[in-house]
Amino acid sequence: MSEGRAIEGENDMDQVEVKLNLIIDGMKKKEAALREAAGITENQSTVLDSALSKDEILAFIVTMNREKQQHIQTVINCDHLFERILKEIGPSLDANPDLYKPQIGEIQKMIRQVMDLDVAIRVQEEKNSDKMLKLNRTIRAGDPPVAKQSPAITDEKRVIKAYEENSKNYKG
Repeated sequence: MSEGRAIEGENDMDQVEVKLNLIIDGMKKKEAALREAAGITENQSTVLDSALSKDEILAFIVTMNREKQQHIQTVINCDHLFERILKEIGPSLDANPDLYKPQIGEIQKMIRQVMDLDVAIRVQEEKNSDKMLKLNRTIRAGDPPVAKQSPAITDEKRVIKAYEENSKNYKG
């Protein structure tokens, strides 16, 4: 099957359906990974609001960022898979959209859910970023000065940047 040509024939239509189902399964995996990342982001907010010491907060944030990065990598991997599959089956979908209407509808619904999660994560990340900057500026008597960019802030920015870069290329 070559890129740019619609798939024809019953066997080829079955292949398109299988690939659409792969996208649906991947969307479920992506949504689950985003839900995990959203939960971690919420937990980071709770930790940032806690009475823990600055060092304890930063240690928790770094640990949570590592876990969140794994989920974001899952999202990125799913997006790359979607791109490859859509390049293969795009012409067939364009040529015969009615044949695949149920799967396309399900994928569109899942894309909307993923986009809602994306917005929620971005809003919470922005709030957390403000809290991190405020925490970084707070120096209690006797505390050593904190570097302008603590490891937790640098790590958080790296995680957010990876997610945002991927989101620019793959919406849903």
